[in-house]
Amino acid sequence: MKYENMYLIGFRINPENEEPEAYTILLFGETNRPILINDYIVFFSKPEFARFAVESSEPSLMEYLSVPKDVELVVDIAQTLYLINSEDIDLDSTILDFLNIFVDLIQPFDSSMPKSYKTQLSALAAHLTFEREFASFLLQENIERSLITNAVLWLIGKIIAKSQLLMFPEK
Repeated sequence: MKYENMYLIGFRINPENEEPEAYTILLFGETNRPILINDYIVFFSKPEFARFAVESSEPSLMEYLSVPKDVELVVDIAQTLYLINSEDIDLDSTILDFLNIFVDLIQPFDSSMPKSYKTQLSALAAHLTFEREFASFLLQENIERSLITNAVLWLIGKIIAKSQLLMFPEK
């Protein structure tokens, strides 16, 4: 399958850090997915390792796509969990960005996601696509914040279980 674009995505995990702690490459085309080694998502610690990550995982992509040098999007995992549990509005689309990217990350392994999680996260993503305020939506749909939190934590756990962190020597 040919892909149309390759994007460098950062992930901020620790709420005390301002910069992302992990990065991956997402491929966009007919279907979107992360780069893989032996069916494991490839993560790396610095954006400048993107080229090495692609060379180590799927070098044939470099025949027709340029490896990105700039981070396209930072997925803020820490802020996502905070907003879901403590706020009513997602002004910067933090939750929506998380959901959209994690759907792409889990795409190769999607079959095992619990149906209730998939249903609730899909409904929330559809709502957040058009509205920033989400507290009234959760009340109206009778969706507990704890269910959304558990679904997000399940996604994070699944991604971690299906990930490989590439380590590159410092120059």
